[in-house]
Amino acid sequence: MRDDDMTKEQLIHELAKLRQQVEELKVIESKHEKVEEELLASQELCREQFSELDHLYNTAPVGHCFVDTDFRFVRINELLAAINGKSVAEHIGRSFREIIPELAEELEPLYRQVMESGEPILDLEVHGVTAAEPGVERSWVVNYYPVESDDGTVLGVNAVVQEITERKQMEDELKKHRDHLEDLMKERTAELEKTVKALEGEITERKQAEEALLASAAKIRSVVETAVDGVITIDERGIIESFNKSAEKLFGYKAEEIIGKNVKVLMPSPYRDEHDGYISKYKETEERKIIGIGREALGMHRDGTIFPMDLSVSEFYLGERRMFTGILRDITERKRAEEALRESEERFRRLSEASFEGISIAEEGRFLDANKQIAGIFGYEPPERIGMSV
Repeated sequence: MRDDDMTKEQLIHELAKLRQQVEELKVIESKHEKVEEELLASQELCREQFSELDHLYNTAPVGHCFVDTDFRFVRINELLAAINGKSVAEHIGRSFREIIPELAEELEPLYRQVMESGEPILDLEVHGVTAAEPGVERSWVVNYYPVESDDGTVLGVNAVVQEITERKQMEDELKKHRDHLEDLMKERTAELEKTVKALEGEITERKQAEEALLASAAKIRSVVETAVDGVITIDERGIIESFNKSAEKLFGYKAEEIIGKNVKVLMPSPYRDEHDGYISKYKETEERKIIGIGREALGMHRDGTIFPMDLSVSEFYLGERRMFTGILRDITERKRAEEALRESEERFRRLSEASFEGISIAEEGRFLDANKQIAGIFGYEPPERIGMSV
């Protein structure tokens, strides 16, 4: 009985161990399934990334290729394949001498240098012809990078190629233009040197002429400033540009106060409101109604006093600018004298007509005037006697 009991206990123990092992296997299997899922996800991500990289590689705006240590194409994008005049498939597994024999002698030493040194070659300009355009010289900028394994062994060379043919052509054209411009500059410089020498001989004469002109202008300014009459200069908008001392006395303004203002401020209404229209009409029609013709006008003093004046306006050009000069003289006293004379003549006439005696005025033997009473003496009406001999 004891042996049987021992056997049963061993069996129970073994069964427990088996159950434990089964549970452990289930855990291991679960972990294995999870690892497989992660591996599948990682593989899918790698495929997506590889697809993106492959798309970028093939559609990049520059040429790409990977060449092994035997100078055979392992990978190449469509752009570089087209430059070489072959399809992508025609490149794979074939060497430089099979695909681009015309460039092989130049390219192989460069690839060999990168493989042997493990150092890249950057921004190298390469020139030549390809099967894509036979007889046409092309230019490229190429960068060569070594591709190494984890242990540092060089597996091949990755090349990045950018065509610069158009840029080189533009640079050549620019150089031609620059050389041409330099030649023109030399010619122009020589011409200018001759011109400078010729001008040097004229400078003294011009300076003398300028000095004479300045002296003349100073004399004119002196004459204008000391003139008895007021002298005012305006531009074609009516803006005052000069105002001499006599004009200051006439109108009561200092030159620095009035220069820059419209000349109409020196006029009473309604002339003030009409002046700009006079100038505009003259510029349109060139019809002279005031310019070059002396006439009487009215001016207005700073204090508002209105006074009569003689006005003479002339036109001149300063370069391309149309200018006007006005010469003014206060005729207040003359007007008063004329008015006094008219009043005196009117008083004499009234006295003459009222007289009972014949009165006449004669000069050099001829009647200038006569009253009505003279008719009773000579039998003529007064107007009939005017101009007759005494």
